[in-house]
Amino acid sequence: MRAEKILDTVRDILGPITIEQLPIPYTAVATDLLTGKSVWFQRGPLDEAIRASIAIPGVIAPHAIDGRLLADGGILDPLPMAPIAAVNADLTIAVSLTGSETILSRDEEPGATVEWLNRMVRSTSALLDATAARSLLDRPAARAMLSRFGGPAAEADTWSDDADLEPAETDLDGLDDIDEAPEVPKLGSFGVMNRTIDIAQSALARHTLAAYPADLLVEVPRSTCRSLEFHRAVEVIAAGRELATRALDTLESEDDEPVPPAIGG
Repeated sequence: MRAEKILDTVRDILGPITIEQLPIPYTAVATDLLTGKSVWFQRGPLDEAIRASIAIPGVIAPHAIDGRLLADGGILDPLPMAPIAAVNADLTIAVSLTGSETILSRDEEPGATVEWLNRMVRSTSALLDATAARSLLDRPAARAMLSRFGGPAAEADTWSDDADLEPAETDLDGLDDIDEAPEVPKLGSFGVMNRTIDIAQSALARHTLAAYPADLLVEVPRSTCRSLEFHRAVEVIAAGRELATRALDTLESEDDEPVPPAIGG
């Protein structure tokens, strides 16, 4: 998707503003797909910086600026601490979306997956062009993915008033040993792909924190929300507030601890 409707909404909210005009210093991070390097936006139109930094691979088309093909900054830098390393800050707070978690079995439950796909489409329908969405879902790759995710037809909801989703049986090829090891989660091909990306981003975030440690780290488990579950915004915001409160309480308790007296030689 080109995300033009999303950017039109962003422009209506922000107006014609540049990054330099913002009351709080701001940096947007994108990834140059041609050079394989991170790109920092610290000057120029704010809407351009946002457009480049939200280009999720496979969902939103990359954004071309000045001969660079830019995509989501999380590809290389899921926790972008480097841009503020030289900033004279009293307190540095990092919010990591790659916190430890347990793998949720709902990824592989046919009925739950179909319901998630339907809810995701409904929750984003106001931002997406209906014709473009139908075109995307009619592609062979999309149909193959949906058929791999699908469960019994009776469990399927509808994508729209005139189009029914008819899922096929879940493909569990390659899991012949699951009966012998019931504690191992069932991961289909899409689940394996997602888990692979999660592991890579978690490793990148750990390396970043080792190089640029934060004064306070708020870790949000990956299982808190899927990438496109906009309909869960209220509960996700509440979870974020709770996690931030816990982290701040921990920081305050550490600051209140008495400093041990120095021992002379």
